[in-house]
Formats: sequence, structure tokens, C-alpha cells
Amino acid sequence: VNTLSKENIRDYYQIIGALESSALVEGYANLKQTHFNRMRTLIDGMQKALDTDNFAQFYKKNLDFHNVYIGVCKNNTLTKIVNQYKKRLYDFILQTAWIKEWEESSNKEHEKLFQLLKDGQPEEAAIYVQKVHWSYNVQEKFIRNYYFDNK
Repeated sequence: VNTLSKENIRDYYQIIGALESSALVEGYANLKQTHFNRMRTLIDGMQKALDTDNFAQFYKKNLDFHNVYIGVCKNNTLTKIVNQYKKRLYDFILQTAWIKEWEESSNKEHEKLFQLLKDGQPEEAAIYVQKVHWSYNVQEKFIRNYYFDNK
């Protein structure tokens, strides 16, 4: 497996952010109360996983959370591409190398995203996903630690 360079990671973040942002805007009208309930349950589950240092559980629930709103956009190609890039970013790194502070920050971002969606602000949610949650610049200190300093 080829190692990821800083440029690869930056590119993947930009692509994932743009695609997830697009999925949010396109699929927002398809979100039902059951989807919001699922997202709330997953956020709470991620917090429980953080509280018990269970990274594997956090990671699974994190992917599931994102898949709730990606899935309602009904674009299978988009979903496939996003999942492919996420696998490349995360599946080849030792899961023991997790950075709890990053995951705690990420879950706060999930909470903010959830609130924007619940408040009927899909455009703002899309901007938040792209400019904060999947922003290389915003996440850079964690990315550097996870990919380069933690070896």
C-alpha cells in the first residue's frame, strides 16, 4: 500500500467535502424524522464510544452518521466515491493510532451539523461540512498528528 502524502490527504479532504456538501443540499428534502432520530442516536453513540475509549465503535458510528445524509441524496456514484476516499484515508492506518481529541472535536462538529439540518438550514450545513468538517486547513493539526507524527 502506498503511503499518503500531505498533498493526497489535502486532495481527498477537498473531494470528500465537496461531495458530502453536494449530497446534503441535494438530499435534504428526503430527510425524514427517522433520519434525524438516527443521526441523534449515532452522535450519542459516538460520545459513549469516546467515553469508553472504544475507537472501533466510534469509527463505525461516524461512518454510519455520514451515510445517513449521503444516502438520502440517492446518488450511488457519489456514495461510492466518498466511501472509496474515506477508506483510503482511514482504513490503512493502525486504528490504535487514534487521536481522542480529534474524535471529540469531530463529534462536536457532528452535533453542529445535526443542529443546522434540524433547523432547516441545508445550505449552511453544506458549507459547514465543506469549510470546517472536511477542511484540511481546519483539521490540519489533527491530520499531521494522525498521519505523520504518530508513526
